[in-house]
Amino acid sequence: QGFRSLVPTTRISSAYLYYWLTANVPKLRRHASGSTFAELSGRVLKTISIPLPSLTVQRELIEVLEALDDKIEMNRRLTTILEDTILAIYEDWFVVFGPVRAKTRLRDTYLPASLWNHFPKKTAVTAHGRVPAGWHVRAIRDVVDLHHFPITPSTSSPNLVEHYSMPAFDATGEPSIEPENGIKSVKNLLPTQPVVLFSRLNPDKQRVWLPGTTAGLQQLASTEFMVCSPRGVIGQMMLYCMFKTRSFCRQIVGMTTGTSASHQRIPLRALLAQKVVVAPDALLVAFDQWTKPLTEWIQCCRRETATLRCLSALLRQHLLFDGGERI
Repeated sequence: QGFRSLVPTTRISSAYLYYWLTANVPKLRRHASGSTFAELSGRVLKTISIPLPSLTVQRELIEVLEALDDKIEMNRRLTTILEDTILAIYEDWFVVFGPVRAKTRLRDTYLPASLWNHFPKKTAVTAHGRVPAGWHVRAIRDVVDLHHFPITPSTSSPNLVEHYSMPAFDATGEPSIEPENGIKSVKNLLPTQPVVLFSRLNPDKQRVWLPGTTAGLQQLASTEFMVCSPRGVIGQMMLYCMFKTRSFCRQIVGMTTGTSASHQRIPLRALLAQKVVVAPDALLVAFDQWTKPLTEWIQCCRRETATLRCLSALLRQHLLFDGGERI
């Protein structure tokens, strides 16, 4: 009942109509009415005009947009595989202590000697449980710095920005590319240094984001995300893995507070007091070097994706101007 069925005529491609509708959501919302749920009536919908180029031009535009979307999706899948690979290495080294356990049980080595020698042969008992000898248990506050640079984008320029929003994370895992002055609520401006975004809202959903380097685009994030930069020799990817592990998620899920199941948050003080196991600096550096090729591949994919999304956003803007035929 809440849907409107639009049947394209022979003068308009269904794909073109789809892209026009998705590009004009803000415009369509301005025409909606209703006290409980905003709704577009059939009468109002019939009065909205859209640009209507020839079918040949429509097909050419859609072919480019679909090719861009396909490449963006391919990059997203590749990035997920690379991140999962790095996370598996991190969990083996720093969560289940695979090399240390192999040494204590006199098993064969499965890493180069230059890495294998960084791992101790014994474990020690701590308040956090057994950890490799010589390693330390630290609070989150000791390994991260928090950044808070609130701005009001709606009063800014119409330049395109990368918007790290909660809906974008849940929908595609990629930031949206949109005009800065079209973003209504207060956002955090991301610093130029490498950071990790972590949401305290509903931590069971594991909303952890690894912003990439972009081709000059300003980056904004929802205030629901903590903006964290790694401290000392801990790298961006290691901090990302630290937040992303299943064991860390299990530890913090029980710390949430809130009156409704859909809005459970971890108190900031409790999160910053959460304990993590930190290896000696030499092994942290070795992890970064060992995973560097994968990390660089991820950043390359993200830079390419940012460029493709900008191009797609610019092409979609050609579908935004007023006038044309009636739907």
